[in-house]
Amino acid sequence: MSMQKLPLYLLEKLSQAELLDFKVSSERDILRLFAQLKLYYPSLTMRGLNDLYKYFNNEYPDINKQQSLLIEYRQLPPIYLPRASDEILYYMQEAFALAECAYNLNEVPVGAIVVYGDKIIGRGYNQAMLGHSSLLHAEIIALEEAQSYLVDSNDLTECAVFVTLEPCLMCSGAIMNSRIKRLYYAAREPKTGACHSQYRVFYNGRVNHHTEVIDGVMSRQSSELLQKFFSQARLG
Repeated sequence: MSMQKLPLYLLEKLSQAELLDFKVSSERDILRLFAQLKLYYPSLTMRGLNDLYKYFNNEYPDINKQQSLLIEYRQLPPIYLPRASDEILYYMQEAFALAECAYNLNEVPVGAIVVYGDKIIGRGYNQAMLGHSSLLHAEIIALEEAQSYLVDSNDLTECAVFVTLEPCLMCSGAIMNSRIKRLYYAAREPKTGACHSQYRVFYNGRVNHHTEVIDGVMSRQSSELLQKFFSQARLG
């Protein structure tokens, strides 16, 4: 991001939040950049969004455009302060270890954990074959264990889910109904994935809770384990 023409107050805030390299290629990216900045500076007003729009479009938005930007901003999926990258990797490694457990039991190798603060309060791996139930997905098992831990509430608003494969519609619905704050998943599931691949359930502005979705963490390792499992299943 070039620093020229940015108002000084925005330049200072973007620099302090380490957002000067944020890639903007669309109007939605401008909204996302403003939302990220609001995490660090909650008192930042819509003037900040209008000034960002002017910077990237070389004109200040008129009143109708300002109203349109406000509506679109309010419809964005939630954005939270990011976890440190080493923390994200650690928790996904924990989920991957559960996927390996499933693999060793001849189950589809998917593992999931639920994290509350810095504590893992739910663990699960696919057990559909062992339990003779198509409902026994890793995410469902982990969420049920997490809700048993938080006995006074079935609301997991302050929790994050880490799972090695993009959740299906069933698991995405369970994650949404549990009011999970953030979902991290490793590999995409092109056939049944409900976050990005086949559906985008977490990007529906009409629902009353939004979960932030981050994908790609340990994607290669998860994909390789799944490919290994299904290759052996075909041979067997």
